[in-house]
Amino acid sequence: MSIMSRLLSAVTASCTTVFVLLVSNAGLPPTVAQANGLEATVGQQGNPSTEVGPTDDQSPRSDSLRPIDEAIADSTRALERNPEDSDAFGSRARWYFERGDLEKAICDYTNAIRFDPTNPTWYAMRSFAHQRMGHLEKAIADYSEIIRLDPQCPDAYDRRGLLHDERGDRKRAITDYVSAIQLLTTAIRRDPEASSLYNRRGSVYTSKGDFDKAIADYTEALRLDPRCIDAYCGRGIAHEGRSDVDTAIEDYTRAVDVDPDCLYPYLYRAAAYAINGQFDRGIADCGEAIRVDPKCAQAFYVRGMVHEKRGDLEEAIADYTKAIRLDPNGATDAYLSRAAVHEKKGDFVRAIADCGEAIRLAPQAPRTYGVRAFVHMRRGDLDKAIADYTEAIRLAPQEGFAYQRRGVAFQKKGNLDKAITDYTEAIRLAPQEGLFYYDRGRAFQEKGKDAEAEEDFTQARKLGYEPEREPGEGAPAKTGKE
Repeated sequence: MSIMSRLLSAVTASCTTVFVLLVSNAGLPPTVAQANGLEATVGQQGNPSTEVGPTDDQSPRSDSLRPIDEAIADSTRALERNPEDSDAFGSRARWYFERGDLEKAICDYTNAIRFDPTNPTWYAMRSFAHQRMGHLEKAIADYSEIIRLDPQCPDAYDRRGLLHDERGDRKRAITDYVSAIQLLTTAIRRDPEASSLYNRRGSVYTSKGDFDKAIADYTEALRLDPRCIDAYCGRGIAHEGRSDVDTAIEDYTRAVDVDPDCLYPYLYRAAAYAINGQFDRGIADCGEAIRVDPKCAQAFYVRGMVHEKRGDLEEAIADYTKAIRLDPNGATDAYLSRAAVHEKKGDFVRAIADCGEAIRLAPQAPRTYGVRAFVHMRRGDLDKAIADYTEAIRLAPQEGFAYQRRGVAFQKKGNLDKAITDYTEAIRLAPQEGLFYYDRGRAFQEKGKDAEAEEDFTQARKLGYEPEREPGEGAPAKTGKE
């Protein structure tokens, strides 16, 4: 899942009932600068040192006047002259990525690593390709190697934490965020006037869920650099984490005022407007982003989400389709969102087809199977739903919601023992999620174990989960994570 897509799915989760099924615990995403690539990391002396991610000239989406095939041919000729040229392998890998040949990109990054094994950039770029394909374990392994090469690299811990979160392993994610925060805090003590360090630590605090600390860091970054767009956007995201959408919109507006031709603040603000029900303003902001870059797939994607939340399903489908056409190799989330709209319309065939395309693009991404499983369940095909939830669990065994949804499928089939087992595992993984206790209570109630059921319903209420119906009166209320 792309970083920008994670941002938009987290901010506008209510736009679709199925899109966030397996990323609901992912925390909030990084800021604009991080979406464009990792910033300089902190070396042993606490100063910016090695860059370990895509930079402006290295980005897999970098623009060039040369056709991609010509660029690949140039790199190939360079390799014919010197078969051990790591830079040539890296350059060709980036163009393969641009063309959508992810396997070839990974192969070339692997060769670049073979001939330049201490260069963190190659590991970071290969990790990005692995993530695009849904190979989260391999993406995590690459950042682990960066950490082995430079244990003082906070951005590597941050990135690995985000990947653990995407995989549903919140415990490991928190451990990595804490490590990143400790390293950045040390760097800030050495250079307290470096606004970028506060900006970066604010981003990690946001991912960790410490929104007040994130806001404080972004505020300090803005004191040091009052025109920092990333800090305004990052602080806006943190405000949204505190459910203060109006203040978030104010920060996004300040970012727009700093640079009206920077498209990302428009997209953040559009998503926030959608949450507030200000759909016309959200659509207008997407239009401004499209003005800045008419070929920006993310702008059409966000506008599709705004249309979807407003209930304009045909317009949503049109925008998701445009996003897919503009970036067909990075369209996993657009396919899943379009599938969600088809599901809302009752067009299960098209919904399942779109999920199939998402799985083709990211065959090891657990959320793709989770969404298709939901569509199968809505269609009444419980066996296929269970199979897809099982695959999602295999890929992300720490994700509680996959167990919860498979438990629902088992319960619908009448297999209460398996349902209770899955609900219990979901509770073990996320003991603060009231929905899980409620669902297990319903299964106990159906099984005739009223005492156990009442105990679970009580615990669900203590955790703040209040269903629309009383226990025994039907299905639980939607939580935004179905």
